[in-house]
Amino acid sequence: MLDPELEKYYNNYLDLFMTEGWKQFEEDTNNVIKSINLLSLENAKALHLAQGQMEILNWVLDWKNSVKNSYESLQEETISTEEQENFQ
Repeated sequence: MLDPELEKYYNNYLDLFMTEGWKQFEEDTNNVIKSINLLSLENAKALHLAQGQMEILNWVLDWKNSVKNSYESLQEETISTEEQENFQ
């Protein structure tokens, strides 16, 4: 069984990801990423800035997958540990 505080932590994020607000945020963020035109940048400084912006935006968008994968792994570990304890 997961620690109740940890369970609440993950459930809060999973609830957030299901909201219309999160879906809107993802859509808007994807639109911002698409609007960055690397070919139109004037110099290396602008290119590096745009690359950094895109990296951060992609990291934020991937947060949902990271949380879900982490939660699933933790649940699998917990089940495995409980099964091992039952055999002893």
